Amino acid sequence: MTAIYVPKSDPAMTRTLALGSGGLSVAVKECLDIAGLTTRCGSAALADMPPVEKHAQVVTRLLDADCRIIGTANMHELAFGVTGINVYLGTPVNPNWPDRIPGGSSSGSAVLVARGLRFCAWHGYGRVGADARRLLRAFWDEADLWSGEPSRSDASAKQS
Repeated sequence: MTAIYVPKSDPAMTRTLALGSGGLSVAVKECLDIAGLTTRCGSAALADMPPVEKHAQVVTRLLDADCRIIGTANMHELAFGVTGINVYLGTPVNPNWPDRIPGGSSSGSAVLVARGLRFCAWHGYGRVGADARRLLRAFWDEADLWSGEPSRSDASAKQS
């Protein structure tokens, strides 16, 4: 696996990866465990933590479903905010309105999809992700996107 930290050149995508070989390209939110990487949750405070040993269950399921994980999407630090501003990793630029905030803790996912660069961005929901319903709607609204909600499964964001 290859991981590259991209600090400011594209703050929407914090790492580029090459996991899986499927046809559907997916960027997953920074808060999901990926084997061999530190789960930083968009925070400098977690950057020096040891890498995790196993994929989160949802990452394993995406790979088992023949998806190709191409990177990690930026987020509001620790998912504690509605603006999408991230001092450590950079703030993703809202492609539809660059003078506005990207919005929501999953701002990187929204920006990647709004740009049309990625077919799918897995930001998580409920037990899998960190966004409350109001935040889910906020970041997609800020980027002028429509969002469906993933099913509420028991898929964990942490190692299985």
